[in-house]
Amino acid sequence: MGCRIESLEAGSLPHPSYPNPTIQEAICEIHFPVASDVAWSPAKPTPLLERLRDQYPELETVTEQGLAFAIGPTGPVPQFSSPQLKLKFQHRTAPLAIQIWQNKFTINAVRPYMGWTQLKAELLRVWPLVSEVIAPTSITRLGMRYINRINRLSATESPGHWILENDVVPKAVLTSGPSFLSRLEKRLDRHNRLIVTLAHDTSVAAEPFGSLIFDIDRIREQEIAAADVGSKVEEMHEDIWTIFANAKSPALERLLNR
Repeated sequence: MGCRIESLEAGSLPHPSYPNPTIQEAICEIHFPVASDVAWSPAKPTPLLERLRDQYPELETVTEQGLAFAIGPTGPVPQFSSPQLKLKFQHRTAPLAIQIWQNKFTINAVRPYMGWTQLKAELLRVWPLVSEVIAPTSITRLGMRYINRINRLSATESPGHWILENDVVPKAVLTSGPSFLSRLEKRLDRHNRLIVTLAHDTSVAAEPFGSLIFDIDRIREQEIAAADVGSKVEEMHEDIWTIFANAKSPALERLLNR
């Protein structure tokens, strides 16, 4: 069974829709400030639940604490951020979740991936509903991230079996043995960044040789009008697709079409 061209909405670009996508998770992220006189807080989720419960009836509250590392005289030093409350709304039937912090919103699509057309449409449907409650004064950052997970077939398999050398994946990592890690962060211009990670993940016991993670993260740090969210995420998705299309090997193409 081969790929098909994904059905389009206005403003979307045509891309193949594969029967066996490797996408583990697709994430769209919106950062925003909130006016000081707005009563919005994740500690008071009822107004959001009222607007979302028709399609997102399951609500979970989670307290998160960020962890980063700084390099000190003796090596990496962990640095913990203040705990933050997060709301997580699970879709009634689709593999979708909405997560909301005090100043951040994400929509997360997991396996089986629904396709970009549907994900974008749901983002543009839900974000205005959330905005009614949180009343952001602006949008200061957009993120689009696609995390691909590919099961390795043997202990000696190199990353180059699945991924081709390109502008963002160096040749050296493609011939690496197990426990490889490559991370490239590229400043595209003053407002745009790209982060591409290729890594060997061994965290899942049911995968005897682990998996290859191909993580493509596009970030736009600029004030963005609400009316422009659709066009900007479309541009960022196109950048991610171009990177993936240029990187996939014949073996990965066969896997996608399996």
